[in-house]
Amino acid sequence: MRLPTVVGLAAACSALLLAGAGHLWLAHERQMQDNLHEALALRDQAGRAALDALDEAAAEVEAARADLWRARGEAAERRASELVLLAADGHVPPPGLAPRGEERLGWIDLGVFF
Repeated sequence: MRLPTVVGLAAACSALLLAGAGHLWLAHERQMQDNLHEALALRDQAGRAALDALDEAAAEVEAARADLWRARGEAAERRASELVLLAADGHVPPPGLAPRGEERLGWIDLGVFF
């Protein structure tokens, strides 16, 4: 064989090897990109699930807050009516209903809500 032919064959073989290695590298890169896209999709899905859970929790908190205000209003109405009845009868309110020390009747006791 002549030298140029050997050099040409070596160059062709190295080109084929480089092309094969490049192809393998590109396949590896595509696989890595696919893995990253999958991971991002899973993270996005988990984030959306967390946001949905937070929305549900916020709705439960608002419902509990409304129930609390309703119960406080009912308690304030009962206390106000008891205080009015005791004052109308001229009786001294029992210790549980009378303001103690620095305690004053507040908006809740008077049944006033905003």
